[in-house]
Amino acid sequence: MTFIFKHPKYYAALRAEKRKLQAASLKRQASEASSSKLQAQSDKLQAPSRKLQAPRSVNHDTFE
Repeated sequence: MTFIFKHPKYYAALRAEKRKLQAASLKRQASEASSSKLQAQSDKLQAPSRKLQAPRSVNHDTFE
């Protein structure tokens, strides 16, 4: 296999394209991660609390 000379601008453009693709990939992964987090939170349903709250105690010391 023989070496084919490529102009330095070719490599600069190649690096720029690679960076652009990586940025798009990272952006897509971040949006997928945040959407999966939101979905995971919405999947959890909590049962309503049916605890009876104790009636507030009236301080009988003040009423004499």
